[in-house]
Amino acid sequence: MNEVESGTDTRFTEAARLVYLERAEALAAALREHVTLTSTRDSRSAEQANYVTSASALAAAVEAFAAAEVDWCGVTPLAPARTELNAGSTSAR
Repeated sequence: MNEVESGTDTRFTEAARLVYLERAEALAAALREHVTLTSTRDSRSAEQANYVTSASALAAAVEAFAAAEVDWCGVTPLAPARTELNAGSTSAR
């Protein structure tokens, strides 16, 4: 839940800063894990399930970080993005 949903202003509070830093670390870890997994793929469809799981975890980390950034400073350059993970599509919506 972010500040808009909770009705409270968390900008520049210590609690919001700590959550922001935690989410930044979680996002960095999710990105590293996803890059490691993706960089070792050889296009086999057998790896698709692992890719979808990793991509979903990365998307969740991005969304959590973006929400924490809004709570911390009121804005974020990141918008939640959804990508078709089936049929090989790479187009973002």
